[in-house]
Amino acid sequence: MNSLFCKFCIFIFIFYLCGVTSSQASEDSLLETIWDIESRKVIKQEELIEHFLGADVIYLGEKHDNARQHEIQLQVLEALVSKGKRPSIGFEFFTIGQTSLLMNFTQPSAPIMNMGSKDHDPELVLRQALGWDHRSDEEWSYYFKLIEFARDNQLPAFATDIPWGLSSRITRVGVENLHPTELSLLVDTGLNDSEYEQLMLEEFTNVHCGYRNEEMFRRMYQAWIARNDAIAQSIVNTLEANPQKPVVMIIGFGHLRHGMGIPERIAYLRPETKQINFSMMEISLEPSLLESYLPEFEINGRTFRQDLDYIWFTSRQDMEDPCKAFRKQSE
Repeated sequence: MNSLFCKFCIFIFIFYLCGVTSSQASEDSLLETIWDIESRKVIKQEELIEHFLGADVIYLGEKHDNARQHEIQLQVLEALVSKGKRPSIGFEFFTIGQTSLLMNFTQPSAPIMNMGSKDHDPELVLRQALGWDHRSDEEWSYYFKLIEFARDNQLPAFATDIPWGLSSRITRVGVENLHPTELSLLVDTGLNDSEYEQLMLEEFTNVHCGYRNEEMFRRMYQAWIARNDAIAQSIVNTLEANPQKPVVMIIGFGHLRHGMGIPERIAYLRPETKQINFSMMEISLEPSLLESYLPEFEINGRTFRQDLDYIWFTSRQDMEDPCKAFRKQSE
């Protein structure tokens, strides 16, 4: 597989698992509605926040590049704080070792994050330390506003993902070929089976525009499991340290689906945890019914459901077909 295709695969994979993009039809009745999935009823934002108040973990499932969804995340955090909650804010998009960088910024005591001179702007120092200086200003702003909110309200902020290098290594060589030191960084919840693997391999095929490489996809699945297990363990560690404070998790909604995502791993590691699986979803290209956003998949007699508690429907970010560019390159 050539390098152009590899880069394209990685880009598409990340954004597919967090939702496909496009632009909303203004007449879609689902736009900006919040649904209680169990009752199949529309609720108000105030009701949603009331439901959140009793939870230990609140997932704010996102599509990473959707500006409106990041606005909603900030609104939810503001509402929780106004209700007297002091949540820890977890981020999928940063790796575990970067937690100290986030904490230095949100609760500064180390001079490097507390410098206010022109040459040592705290935001710039943080952005460079996190390795985000090569990303667009818009993309950085989505997450920095949330980090800034944590700082302004003296809330802990923590990172949850495995190191990028480790994720890349698993995708390249497989878990079985990792160095013992690399293996020591992994957590194993045991929530991994052949049916779920088959489901995810089908998703990988769809996201790669129909291209399928069994061996590469098997390693990608291993990386997916390793990431989910590590994120779950990071959340549990935070809860154990601060059982009276909820965790609000900023995470792509791909990690919350199929009954085999982060919530199920938390339930395995810490059964008493009260979790709310909330996601924001972009509306479809054409107006659709609620049920179309809650597909079920059956593999070898086993049914996989979305298992979301609440959905907030938002506008779509753009209209590009993610496979269009690849098809052009292939012609």
